[in-house]
Amino acid sequence: MRKMMTPTSADAPRSSPPGFLASRVPEYQQRIEGVLARALDIEGGATPRLLEAMRYSTLAGGKRVRPVLVYATGEALGAPLERLDAAAAAVELIHVYSLVHDDLPAMDDDDLRRGRATCHRAFDEATAILTGDALQARAFEVLAQAPSSISADARIEMLRVLADGNAVNVKVLAVRRDSGQLLDRQKKLEREIESFRAKAAAGATADLASSALEIAGVKIVAARVEGLDAKALRDAVDTLKGKLPNAVILLASAEAGKAALVAGVQGSALGRVKAGELLSHVANQIGGKGGGRPDMAQGGGDDGPALIAALAGVSDWVAQRLQ
Repeated sequence: MRKMMTPTSADAPRSSPPGFLASRVPEYQQRIEGVLARALDIEGGATPRLLEAMRYSTLAGGKRVRPVLVYATGEALGAPLERLDAAAAAVELIHVYSLVHDDLPAMDDDDLRRGRATCHRAFDEATAILTGDALQARAFEVLAQAPSSISADARIEMLRVLADGNAVNVKVLAVRRDSGQLLDRQKKLEREIESFRAKAAAGATADLASSALEIAGVKIVAARVEGLDAKALRDAVDTLKGKLPNAVILLASAEAGKAALVAGVQGSALGRVKAGELLSHVANQIGGKGGGRPDMAQGGGDDGPALIAALAGVSDWVAQRLQ
């Protein structure tokens, strides 16, 4: 007869310490109240009555289940709370927007919400409609204006996910009514994101051009810039090329342990230095790869001390080819 094996503690599934989430919930709830209050501290763009209605509906307390889930999930994945604030506020603003519209006479016709008069009872129906619309728009604005430590591509993805989730959960009639407005807002947000990328690239290159090393009449820039994704890095390289007629440029940025690299060469350096070769030289040192044209190349690898050393060696590598 086969002997039955008794499970040991090593075989048991791992779990969080008992009560861990419960102990964090009060902090999450307190935090989101402050984040929401700041998100609705808006100057201009809305009448005082509309702003009052937005704050009345949003800052009425509640369990804040959706922001709590955002914070708990983010912390479980190692994200700091400050990088989760925008997402937590956005989902709660969408939730409050849906409540305000659900309470309207044309929908559920409710008189009370969280023990207080519903928005259309406390103000009026027209104001309640505008309040819901404004809270929905503000949710997307909050994500678009997230801290610069969150890349533009990550913001776009969050906006897409929020838009998809919002479309699934909103009532069919509300979706039809708001679809035109959502498209207009999406286009506006896309323009704002492009503007943000351009400003980020301009800011990152402001000091690099003036501090560039010059060898044989060629300006050399090799630097790490924070808060830029691959697209913004390309924009930054193009901006530097516009300021430096004869230049060899390599910019790096890193997020979540991974580095993005973009190289550019122009003017008298072309022919002697190729962007693709320079980028491959640096990428190989950080366990990555990349390539491209003689004047522009892109790649990536691992973030860490090797990246710092690789950037420090770019000027010598370029100098050998300019001799």
